[in-house]
Amino acid sequence: MKTFLILFVLLFSSSVLACEYWSKGVLEDRPLEVRNEFADYNLGVNYIEADAILDTLTDVLVKNFRHFYLSPFFHMGDWEENPENRWGLNYQVCFLTKSMDINADGKDEVLVYIHMPGERTDTHYLLQKGSTRWKEIMGTSGIIYIQETKTNNYYDINLYNCCGYEPSVCKYDGSKYVCADG
Repeated sequence: MKTFLILFVLLFSSSVLACEYWSKGVLEDRPLEVRNEFADYNLGVNYIEADAILDTLTDVLVKNFRHFYLSPFFHMGDWEENPENRWGLNYQVCFLTKSMDINADGKDEVLVYIHMPGERTDTHYLLQKGSTRWKEIMGTSGIIYIQETKTNNYYDINLYNCCGYEPSVCKYDGSKYVCADG
């Protein structure tokens, strides 16, 4: 129950204004094709995307929350002393999401770009519905850019990392994406 409550707060109570500011600023220095790729992402999540995130990223979200706010080494974030409470929490996780069929099986996969407090880089995930649950088929600190070409019936991916490096080319090997330097 405690984990469910934490996840409910994380997924549904983030500040829209702060997340809008983040979503605009996060792409300013990226190549035009990457900015164009994010043009059809949505700020926030719908029911299916939330289900995918809860199935696959629960541990990631709870670990971030626990580390950032419950660590004895807390030294950053929106923390203020309050004599009425132990502390006032202002914790937000921002999501940019996009659903698309990446392997032509008639079912949408979910691309999730997440900004979490205390993290120096944002993380991009590609989530796929399994027989009963969602699973992560790619998670990276880079930006996933879907290509027109396919390998094993899955769209190939260019993975843009920081610092002006050439993108990595990622191809599906039958169970996961494998990346090679560009």
